[in-house]
Amino acid sequence: MPIRFTCSHCSRQLTVRDELAGKHGRCPYCKGVVLVPATRAVAPLRDSKKPDLESLALAALGLAGGEAKKTGETVVAGETVAAPAPTAVPIKMTCSWCDHEFEVEGTLAGKQTPCPECRRIVRVPVPQAQSPRDWRQMALRPAAAALNQPRLEGEWGTATARSYVSAEALEEAQVLPVEREPLTPGQWALRIGLVISALVIAYVSYRWYTSYHIENRRHFWLTEAQAALQNERVAPELAACVRLALMRYWQRTEVDANRVRRVSRLARQEAGQALQAIRQLATQQDWSSQGLARDLLVEYLAQCSTAGLLPEDIQAGVQLLHRFPQHDALIRRVVQRITQLADSPEERNVALQRLLHNLAYQGSPASARSAENKGQANPPVEENPISESCLVALAECATLGATEAAEGFRQRFEALRSKQLDQSVGAATSLNLEPNRRLVFHLLKVESRGGSLSVLEEIELLSRNGQLQDAWKRYEKELVGVAGAVERWQALRLMVECALLHHEWSFLETLLKELDGIAPSLPPQWSTDVLTCRMRLVTALGHEERISEMLERVNQTELRRALLRAHAETLLLRKSEYLPPESLLLLAELSERERAYLLKRIAWHNVRADRDRTLGWLRSLTGADRAVVAAVVLAHEAAQTPR
Repeated sequence: MPIRFTCSHCSRQLTVRDELAGKHGRCPYCKGVVLVPATRAVAPLRDSKKPDLESLALAALGLAGGEAKKTGETVVAGETVAAPAPTAVPIKMTCSWCDHEFEVEGTLAGKQTPCPECRRIVRVPVPQAQSPRDWRQMALRPAAAALNQPRLEGEWGTATARSYVSAEALEEAQVLPVEREPLTPGQWALRIGLVISALVIAYVSYRWYTSYHIENRRHFWLTEAQAALQNERVAPELAACVRLALMRYWQRTEVDANRVRRVSRLARQEAGQALQAIRQLATQQDWSSQGLARDLLVEYLAQCSTAGLLPEDIQAGVQLLHRFPQHDALIRRVVQRITQLADSPEERNVALQRLLHNLAYQGSPASARSAENKGQANPPVEENPISESCLVALAECATLGATEAAEGFRQRFEALRSKQLDQSVGAATSLNLEPNRRLVFHLLKVESRGGSLSVLEEIELLSRNGQLQDAWKRYEKELVGVAGAVERWQALRLMVECALLHHEWSFLETLLKELDGIAPSLPPQWSTDVLTCRMRLVTALGHEERISEMLERVNQTELRRALLRAHAETLLLRKSEYLPPESLLLLAELSERERAYLLKRIAWHNVRADRDRTLGWLRSLTGADRAVVAAVVLAHEAAQTPR
């Protein structure tokens, strides 16, 4: 039997076949999903007292009884009766071709029919069912929004409905990305080649500009330095300082066509004229000129040995050096200065070897040049290799750590020296060598040939090896309270010098107290050396009050200038960073001739520590001071730039 039930959404009465029991379906009126009951619906019981309105209506229509069962399936007294088929409503429509309005039968809904006016085929619209709306099935959208409106082409959308712009609109606005064809290998190679060419051109332009700028700047500095030398009244000290710097410049920059055995002719000329200026100073008898001549001669030998000049050039300076008293101290200063000027250990060893050769062959530049060039292990017998000056230089090399240069030179010439000793005196003399020779053997760890050492030699050996605490204990045990003031002063001066070389700043306070204790007992001839040594100690310790006190007590002008030079040189030895020249008030007290040497030393120190600040300092100078510093900076720039 058909199942009759009520729609749960629109409350319409529905009738379905009994095989659809328990299944879901859609209501034909509201389109809502409903569940068909498992049992067929039973019509409610009628009240017997009330008339059966349905039966009366059927009777009035002549459909009562069995006729009713024939025409439909409407149930009387509990039976289900099918409702009569609804009559199709005519559909009004408009032709889409000629806009003619006409009516068609409802059965043609959704089908095609010809227009009675233009006879073209048009589609009949399907009428929408006007069923009652259920508020529970309303879509979540604004009540006042226009629904089911046709979308315009190219519209942008609204806040309630997201949309997209059409491709035609985007193309018209020229906002669509342009698809490019991929590059071919040839196009890639062309572009890479253009980029590389641009980089090469930029690099070459930069190098050309920098080299042009550097050459112009060097030419300007060279012109200033040479202009200072052309003055007839130029001081010998200023001329020597400028020419030594120009010697280093020409040695690095002069073309090979004008060079003899890798030595610049212009460099040799500048070195020779600088040595003449130093000789001119050495002939003067005043104490200040003699001191400046010694300082400049030390600088000359160090610069020529480092630059690589010929033995003739260096030997002339060695001969002049031996005319000064206490030339051993000057030789030690030359070795120390070479270690400061050398840019690498290899350059230092070569320069020291060159100096040792010239010290070994005093008075014979030809023999020194021959031994240096040929590398002879056995020079001519008439020469005297390893002189006392050479032994002093060897000891200083070992003290400063240049043991390779010292050991190589010693091994090269020791065979001839031993042969001469054995032939003249005998084998026993090898145990009774001169003090400098014994010291060199011990410094170079050649114990079997060294022999025994005295107390002063042991203290010097320990000090040179950097064992200052052991040297001080030996000094207190053997000399304090036993030896005289002069002997104690000699040992103390060695320890002060080695402490400054090894940068043992903490040990200097002890040495200063000992120096103050023995100074009153020393003879007057040692007073200048004692004051200079005390100035170096208080400068290294940074005692500014004692420095000012010492300078105020000195009445002699020349002694005051000597103390100022010792103060400046100690600052250069202690500080490895840039030394501001304005902090050195002593420069203002010195004369122009004495200031030239210190300016040269300060310029060499500062340009290697901080080139940019040194160039700024150079721009602030004028006159002779500017010429000296410009020559030094010029030589440094040439050394840093490969030829």
